[in-house]
This record gives sequence, structure tokens and C-alpha cells, in this order.
Amino acid sequence: MSDEHNVMPAATRDGGLAENGGSSGSTGESLQAQAGSTVTLHYGTNRNMIGDHDEFGPEFGWAPNDRNYYAGIAQFAPTRSLDDAIAGRPAAGGAAITGVKVDPQKMIESFLDEASRVQAASTDPGLQSLVYIHGYAFEFKEVAPIARVVAAGYGSKANLFFSWPSYGSHWRYGDDWDHAYGSGTAAAQFLLDLLAGVAKMAVPPRLSLVCHSMGNRVLSSTIQALDVQTQTKLTRFFDHILLFAADESYTAIDDARKLQPALAMFKKSMTIYTNQFDVPLQLAKDHPKNKSEELGRKGPATFPILDSSGAVRKDVFWVDCSEVADNLKSTLGHQYYRVVPAVIQDAAAVLSGAAGATIPGRKPDAAVAQKFLIPKP
Repeated sequence: MSDEHNVMPAATRDGGLAENGGSSGSTGESLQAQAGSTVTLHYGTNRNMIGDHDEFGPEFGWAPNDRNYYAGIAQFAPTRSLDDAIAGRPAAGGAAITGVKVDPQKMIESFLDEASRVQAASTDPGLQSLVYIHGYAFEFKEVAPIARVVAAGYGSKANLFFSWPSYGSHWRYGDDWDHAYGSGTAAAQFLLDLLAGVAKMAVPPRLSLVCHSMGNRVLSSTIQALDVQTQTKLTRFFDHILLFAADESYTAIDDARKLQPALAMFKKSMTIYTNQFDVPLQLAKDHPKNKSEELGRKGPATFPILDSSGAVRKDVFWVDCSEVADNLKSTLGHQYYRVVPAVIQDAAAVLSGAAGATIPGRKPDAAVAQKFLIPKP
């Protein structure tokens, strides 16, 4: 991405959020949530808009590798508990959502204002607001249920989602692969707009990045879309980076063309969560487009991570969830970040600033430094 591109204003398209296949109303009103009573969701997406309302499909809204994206805000009732959020039970007060369509810069400003307000009202000094990139086989309407789990389990009430055009089908892996790598330019613009918004604030909110499954390929593609100078601007931008069930090569952390630059993008920690019995990642390993061991199943090819002097980095962790990961018959061992309480609690502890070795429920790996297991209770 050229310097000229990096300083271009945000795209001016707008969009809304559909939940459970329905459309949200474009109220044009400001969404000011009451802390604890609602969940506010801000999002960007380079999906195609379908129908006359605020629904998004599985194709590109523009061409692949185009920087444009739609933006919107939604507000909805949270679930009564984490168990309800995991099970997808109806939210307290009903499932209705209220949406408003805005241009991307306005959406970013709204998100940062909301995150700052929520954090100022919280008694948790480590409360984070999350930037989330979803994985493959994911429909846009799934964003709201995931946001409820994040709010209930991770404690993050104001969050920013980037939704790329996945087909929502496990049988479209190759197509999703192409769409993930074709979304890097739009995701990079999304991140640059966030960076610009943060730069305007005297005291910006605390932000962390969460990527699930093929969302890690989107992150790789995003990094590739940024030139070295712009990557430098993102140095120590996020507090924490959490990579769950990463559908990316197990050598990606060593590869400057993939995830290695992300090692400079956080202030406090990076945590790589894996499950050696992850069925989708086992199948992905043998896909003609891939033919590589998967980071989210096998773990990093080189670990622990060393700094430039050859010393072990104490801020990069590997957490093996194999013993507690989700049921293979239901969610194929790939959704533990949102359906397994032990993993959710671990992630919440990371986001709160707890040190790697002191997080409850972890067991150090006897053979690998900086690696931990979450054993069965």
C-alpha cells in the first residue's frame, strides 16, 4: 500500500447489521448505550450489500483488494449470562437490535468514544475493547451472537468487528481462502482509519485484537497490504493480540510476509491458542491451496519466540486447549474460544493483564518455555 493510499480519507459507503436474517432499522440517531444494559457493536465490512435493507452477503462489495468498506453501528440487549450467550438463548429484553448507518470515519469515532466511556465507567483498570476478525464459514448475521459472547465472557462491552466476505459454508474453504487474502486491502484501510482516530485522542481507550480461524489469514493479508513504514506506525498499537484456532501456516510467526510483523504490534502480550484435534484445521492442512501444517493445530514451528538478542520473549505465549476444546460432534473442536468456559476465562484473564504463569487453570508445559496447557478439571 503506497504512502499516497495510506493518507487517503476513509471510504464513504455505509451499511447496517442484520441479525438472524432480519434487517435493522436505519434510525439515523446516535446510539448511546447505558453501561451494562446494552451491547454496542461497531463494524466494518467489505461484503456485498444485498436487498433493500442492511443485509450483507458472501461476495465482495467492491473488487478483491479494494480498500473500500461499509460501516455501521448496532445496539442490542445482552444475554442474561455467559451460559445463555454460549447456548445462543434469547437475550434479556428480546433480540431486537437498533442500527444506524454511518461513514467509516464517523463509525470509528463513535467506537472510540464508546470504548472510552465504557472504560471510564468501569472499576476494572485493565478493561479492554476488542477489534475482532472472524474466521471462515461465517455469515454476517453471526456477528451479533459472537458479540454477545465477547461481552458476557470477555467483559468487553464496546467492540469493533471487521467482517470479510466468507460464504458461511464449510464446503467453500477454497473460496473463503481467496476472499480472506482478497480482503487485506480493505482490512488495512479499516485499521488505518482506526489508527488515525486513536492519534486524535489525548487518552485513547485500551484496545486488543482477536483473530479466529481464517481471520488470521486476513490479518496476514492486512500486514502484506501495509508497507514497512506503515507497519512501523502500528508498533505497540494493541495491548494484547489473541490468535485462536489460527487457519494459517504454522511457520507464519517466522514469516515477514505473514504474521511476524504482528510481533511488534502489541504492548503487553500475544497469545496463540491451539487444539491438536481441531477437525477443520486438520482438513485444511490437506487442501490443495494449503498443504501446510496449521498454526492453530500444530502450534508455532519455532517456539519459544526469541528477541533480536536471542533471549526468550516473555510476552508471547502458547496455550494448548486440546484437553478442554469443544465437542468434535457439535463444533468440531474449532470454536473453543466462544463455547468453552475454561478458554473464555483464560482469555479474559489475559485481557485483564494477568501474567502468563499466574493465570488460574493453566499448567506449564514441562518441555517448552512460555507454553501452557489448560487441563481438564
